[in-house]
Amino acid sequence: MRIIDCHNDFITELSANKCEKYVSKLKDERVISAVWSSKLDELQVFKKLELGSTISKLGKTWLAVEDCHFITPQNLSKVLRFSPIYCGLVWNDDNIFGGGANGISGLTKNGEILCKLFEENNVLIDLAHSNEKTFYDIARISNKPLFCSHTAFYTLKEHNRNLKDYQIKMIAESKGFIGLTFVSEFLSERKKATVKEICEHISYFVSKFGINNLGFGSDFYGTKNLPRGVSNYSDFKKISAQLLKLGFTQNEIDCLFYKNFIKFIDNLV
Repeated sequence: MRIIDCHNDFITELSANKCEKYVSKLKDERVISAVWSSKLDELQVFKKLELGSTISKLGKTWLAVEDCHFITPQNLSKVLRFSPIYCGLVWNDDNIFGGGANGISGLTKNGEILCKLFEENNVLIDLAHSNEKTFYDIARISNKPLFCSHTAFYTLKEHNRNLKDYQIKMIAESKGFIGLTFVSEFLSERKKATVKEICEHISYFVSKFGINNLGFGSDFYGTKNLPRGVSNYSDFKKISAQLLKLGFTQNEIDCLFYKNFIKFIDNLV
């Protein structure tokens, strides 16, 4: 089963040896693994970026950065040398670049400068952890399609990490991309979400916004609260089976699993 996952934190969480083993077990999956910098000091961040760059040469992964709080004018060029596919300016709190999901700031002047530098260097700006102010500010200045690596939908589950309909519409109209996450508290009122609720979020999105701008951003290794029965890529077959029951065609499932992201990336070139 071919899968592209837009957000998996395994590079942050695993040792070099375990990372290589993890990637060697990937079959038809292509994974974007984020260096979650808010868990690391600056030295560790760059060690993880180096590891991610090495692992990406195995051909099954891309590298990303989650939370740019550590970036300075002095080390930005070093970050760009690792060619991350995307960078998220913030995590859940405010930093010098903007406001996180729990914060109150909008995009700062430093954040605006960083966004422009990322776009000039073909790095996507990840909106996943931005609050509404920062989301809107980035959308206002961006010349690229909008991108959100891992989230779910506020109409179905009110959570400050989830996208509201107007935000989804802005992303879709920009020909952007959204990765649906498997974090249970984003998907359900219950402690543990289910495959059924993952598919409810998919069905909601497709019914309102179409099939073309949605994929997956699992957040494997970034959350301990995964849905019941979903812990690795082999479990995607359960999502596929449920979607078939709901009337999705195999081509539509393929679009969600990998085709949409390939089209999104191809259109950036």
